[in-house]
Amino acid sequence: MLKIALIIKIQHTVSNMPEAQDYIRLHAQALAARQQWLEKTELPRVKEGFRSFHASFENIYLLLLKKGILQEDPYKQETKVGELEIPPAGAMNEAAKIDELSIRLSNYDNQIDFLVNFYQFSVEFLTLERIKRIAALVKYIDWIHFNSASQSHTTKAFAELIGSVKGNVDQISATIISESLDAIQKASVSVMIILKELVDFQREYIKGQIREKISGALPFAPDAGLTKKNEILSQIKKNYSAVAGLPFSTEITEELINEDYTPQGEALRKTILKSLALPDAKPKVHKQQISFKTFLIEGLHILGSVSQTLADIVVKIDENNATMESIRKGFWDKVRKAFQEMMHKPPEPVIYRLQYLDTAKGTNVREDINYYSLKTDLEKKIRTTAALHAKPGTSRLDAMGEDQVLAYLDRGVKDIQNTHKILSALDEYFKISAPPEVRDKIKGIKPELAAIKNAIVNANQKRYDYSAQKEETEQLKKLGVDV
Repeated sequence: MLKIALIIKIQHTVSNMPEAQDYIRLHAQALAARQQWLEKTELPRVKEGFRSFHASFENIYLLLLKKGILQEDPYKQETKVGELEIPPAGAMNEAAKIDELSIRLSNYDNQIDFLVNFYQFSVEFLTLERIKRIAALVKYIDWIHFNSASQSHTTKAFAELIGSVKGNVDQISATIISESLDAIQKASVSVMIILKELVDFQREYIKGQIREKISGALPFAPDAGLTKKNEILSQIKKNYSAVAGLPFSTEITEELINEDYTPQGEALRKTILKSLALPDAKPKVHKQQISFKTFLIEGLHILGSVSQTLADIVVKIDENNATMESIRKGFWDKVRKAFQEMMHKPPEPVIYRLQYLDTAKGTNVREDINYYSLKTDLEKKIRTTAALHAKPGTSRLDAMGEDQVLAYLDRGVKDIQNTHKILSALDEYFKISAPPEVRDKIKGIKPELAAIKNAIVNANQKRYDYSAQKEETEQLKKLGVDV
């Protein structure tokens, strides 16, 4: 059994504060109580869920063997399983698809059998790595979206086979297949929910061990996470050998830093203690409709981070434009430009003919860009993205509906993607078109473009997370799981 101290005495800068000491004590108590609850309540349920999962899968697998639709694996009985291993998942040779599918399903059956009959269903044994293996095994075949359009090669082949079989077997066999598939779906949803509970527990246990073994000796102030996050992270990683037997995770450690060394820590710690509370101990509340708007707001917040990057880009391309103009224009052109600036007249258009790839059409596109119009547009984006980067609870996004925020994020991602495309083309234009005598004065913006690209990817990920959570909730409701 994991050793969780009910009261952990730690002397350090953060825990010298009474509220920090209280949290350490309450966190340890909550972990101890939750571990006991997991061992007595949830782990027996997850083992029973896997027994049902395995029995239902074998109903289908053995039926297909009996009918001669799948081939018996001659080496099945000789296979020794020492640890869970996910069967191959790559594309299959069409000419030998049945043979290869037969081997994969035989292997899958062996793995589930090993899980049910030889795995230890205890909190101590089910580490994050083992939970990851179990989850991957459950999802090896996409039971929730079990159809021939699946992106999983094994799921697609198996679903195609089942589809062709159900219309060509007796009614009893067809019923067995359908009912077994339904049972597998429900069992997989049930065990995945409990596996998520185990993951959350193990993450909190790791944080508790870091506090006890490492962070207690670190000389950082309670708000050091705002300015010294990387330094704190580095110090914990450097001393991580003190946390024997537990994997180091940058993500988990950053969560701890946010909880212990930032002004938002108190709210985060309260949320964690609530999540660790046992179901019977939680006050009964009326269920409210689940909202995943937070994912979308986080996506827009990420897009807002490009504000300063765009500002840096404007400075660089402005200098590049001035360098190019100094070559193209003569003395009187420069005098006229200076006079226009004195009179506050808009500058004459400066046109750059850019070329970039239209990913939707797969063709190169040429576009004439007025530099000063582009600059004005960028300055507007700097202001609008800066507003998106406001702290949660202080922006107008909080008052918007979920659909509105989703549409706003969609437009924002597309807009920044288009800006990235044009700026990339302009950067390339400056580098190629600058005469040799001024080429060393041209300033590249590759680092800034990379930062914008990362923001686009991360914002998009939040959009995908939102869609996945919404879809999962709908699937759970369809399967009769209360959410």
